[in-house]
Amino acid sequence: MREILTRSCLFAVALLCALSCGSGCSRREHPQKPGIYINADRTVRITELADDDPVLYVNGEKISRRNFEALTRLHECIWRISTGQPFDATEEEMADYRIKAGPSIMLQLIHHELFRQYAREIAAVPSAEQVRAAGEAMLRALRRKNATIDSLADAIGGDAGELFRKAPYVDAQDALLRQSVTTNDLDHVSEAEIQERLAFVAKFDANAEKLNAKARERLAEAKKRILAGADFAAEARNIADVVNPQYGEEWGRFEIQEFPSNEELHKWLLTAQPGDISDPVDLDDGLAIVKVVERGKGEAPDGVEPPDAFTLVRCTTKAFEKMRFQDRAEMTQQLLLWKREDAQRTLGTMLTDRAVIEYPNGTNLFDNVASAAKEMKRR
Repeated sequence: MREILTRSCLFAVALLCALSCGSGCSRREHPQKPGIYINADRTVRITELADDDPVLYVNGEKISRRNFEALTRLHECIWRISTGQPFDATEEEMADYRIKAGPSIMLQLIHHELFRQYAREIAAVPSAEQVRAAGEAMLRALRRKNATIDSLADAIGGDAGELFRKAPYVDAQDALLRQSVTTNDLDHVSEAEIQERLAFVAKFDANAEKLNAKARERLAEAKKRILAGADFAAEARNIADVVNPQYGEEWGRFEIQEFPSNEELHKWLLTAQPGDISDPVDLDDGLAIVKVVERGKGEAPDGVEPPDAFTLVRCTTKAFEKMRFQDRAEMTQQLLLWKREDAQRTLGTMLTDRAVIEYPNGTNLFDNVASAAKEMKRR
């Protein structure tokens, strides 16, 4: 089988990600012509195509139905590896997987072929050590400590297994391709880059602290107005800028242990009575003042003291989370990932801009080449 399908940037990571395609492109169907069609309801239909029939051409080079099916099965098998399931998917399961993965796989086929052609153009040949390191990274991403690339490839089997077997070479080659379009060092992070990141985090956190202080002030003022006779729900509607804040209507009935004992709300509820309103507290979905509507007892087995239970309403506004300070190793890996992703986008855009994508059997997936190019730039 041709090498085309093995082309992948950060192959293991890409395969483990959820498969989705939000192209929004308009589509026309041509049921009288053979091809692979993505229907309006996102289902996939394959009509009258032999294994080696072309699905599309990328710069004159064929991508066949066999290529599409092999990459589809590989994605499905990678999902099974990550969830510990056997590889013997039924045809019904594969059809369901095509529905979910089809649009993304069609785009990935184009992406793979463009990278393969560029590698040939610049003679990008990775070293044996680079290939070995890429294979180890794949296995780490898959969390299969006792497996090898070859054992997993054998378990997958067929064309899809061969794609998997070649993936470390392709990953290593892609690293060379990304390096070719950037002046950044994609394998190391300098002390200056780390210090710049630390300064950014400190600035971001200071701004978050300032915004949260203002939000707490707004909530404190709302509490004063409510205590002076203002309607709680009306104040909640005024302040709410988060999704589904209930606008002062009943939030729910909670037992005291549902709130972690080290959080502000738990500590306040220990002594709160019906009608009491908290000072601003930090909740999962924002900052809030909370009012106790009713206090009683929850449920417990016979012979066990029932926990305190509360019916609560809240007035909620947005909270700005601080960034988590990472240790140097974590920060280094994050910075490297961002630099590599940026280089990959740059390369993808460059190759797509000059690509000629043709659908010999009519419109498959996209109405025209421009739509395909636009979608490729988003990836």
